[in-house]
Amino acid sequence: MNVAVVGMGKMGILHASILGGLRDVRVAAVCEKKRIVRRFAKKALPGVRVVENLSDLEGMGIDAVYVATLPGSHHAVVREIYSRNIARNVFVEKSLAVSHAQAAEMCRWAEDHGGVTMVGFQKRFGVTFMKAKEILDGGGVGDVKAFEAYAYSSDFVDGADTKQSVSRGGVLRDSGCHAIDLAFWYFDDIELAPVDGPTTLNGDASASNLPPDFTSATVTTPNGAEGRFNVSAQVPGYRLPEIGMTIVGADGRISVNEDRIELVTGDGAQQRWHRHDLQDSEVPFLLGEPEYARENVAFVRAVIEDQTTGADFEAGRRVERMIDQIVGSQR
Repeated sequence: MNVAVVGMGKMGILHASILGGLRDVRVAAVCEKKRIVRRFAKKALPGVRVVENLSDLEGMGIDAVYVATLPGSHHAVVREIYSRNIARNVFVEKSLAVSHAQAAEMCRWAEDHGGVTMVGFQKRFGVTFMKAKEILDGGGVGDVKAFEAYAYSSDFVDGADTKQSVSRGGVLRDSGCHAIDLAFWYFDDIELAPVDGPTTLNGDASASNLPPDFTSATVTTPNGAEGRFNVSAQVPGYRLPEIGMTIVGADGRISVNEDRIELVTGDGAQQRWHRHDLQDSEVPFLLGEPEYARENVAFVRAVIEDQTTGADFEAGRRVERMIDQIVGSQR
């Protein structure tokens, strides 16, 4: 399987490195606009063709393209990949686009070309989040009554320049998209609902204590459960971005983030798992967080077997729709 990677920033380098360590995969080419980065790529990736323009990938027999550029360019890059018939199978780093309209058009292109698609919602491949999914699907907490999901970091705390956040699509698309995607994955569908109570941050409902970029939204699931998203990149104490969720059911409660999951059942019994308890390191090529390797393995397998990935462009479109609705409701 010949793969090309477009964009050699942090995520492009990560995906190219992992893909290069997988069986049945050959990183045939990388595409990068910046000359200094192309020079680095030529030294770091011997035997890989390094090109400046997407047109240079035509006729190379590429089976799949990874798009790891900034979100604002995804729509144009994917359009060119399809229009030039560079590949039928496309992986796009999150978020899929910068609007629902763009995402919907990308879905139509993908359907026309009939290939496999995937969006970089790697939290689906984190062992703690997968364990939570297993418990929910098995009825471990009974009917879900409510949930609260968050995406917090301190990337732009204390008045730091937020231009980087804007270039990554803003905090909702940069990190909040993971919390939204997990909710869609866990509950099949969610719909925006009117806010009927105060927003919260770590249990504090005082608006004066909320970060400047704090975003909160209330949603409902098809079964009538109420959910809430809280998102900010200006929360002190979060050295790394953290995605988490608490789910309350009729028969118990789940609390989960990237590092641990805790289950409390109706009789008061408690179980807790950490990453290492769930064989997190069992991946074919360990670089970065293990969920990135699982994500890439899932995409490669889907392409080879012509199967859906689950986290496809349609999943990305649903997240973009929700983000647009949240932003629109707060204007």
